[in-house]
Amino acid sequence: MSKLIGSKIRHLKELVRGSDGLGLVEVLVALAVVGTAMVIITQISLKTIKQARKNELQDVANQVAVEALDFMKQPGNITVETIGGSSPNLNGGLYRLDVANGKIEYSSSQQAELSTSNCTPGSHYLDASLYSSGYHVCQQIKLTKVSEYRFNIKVIVVWQTVGGEYDIRELAGYRIGEIIT
Repeated sequence: MSKLIGSKIRHLKELVRGSDGLGLVEVLVALAVVGTAMVIITQISLKTIKQARKNELQDVANQVAVEALDFMKQPGNITVETIGGSSPNLNGGLYRLDVANGKIEYSSSQQAELSTSNCTPGSHYLDASLYSSGYHVCQQIKLTKVSEYRFNIKVIVVWQTVGGEYDIRELAGYRIGEIIT
């Protein structure tokens, strides 16, 4: 048995000694395999980076929605600042949270419910937190008065995703307390 193994090893050594190295075909096949692997790895990396950015934008939009809902649910009275002079509608009116100044704004001229088609850089409901990076997010608060001191709250958030499309989410809650107009 050991003689058989020994003769096979000698035969392999002779084959290797007689070879002049790799041929052109072998080199081309190896380059094709390596090139294909690199293309696949690059595609996977680009998809991963795009998905990470999309998740980051969605996280910011969710943060804007939660921030608006938390502000509306805070204890104590909330005062609404009126833009344009008309009285706020506490039964289905649409509002905007001005995060920088910590106040709720009502504009009688801006009463179309927020959607993926009306969240633009010039929108009254634009939240500036993403604007500097080239993407934007809009948030809107809809209040519906249920009783004297109870309000249903719906926060609508629309944001621009990586591909340029828009996505929308709604977050609902309620408020017990007074809203001063």
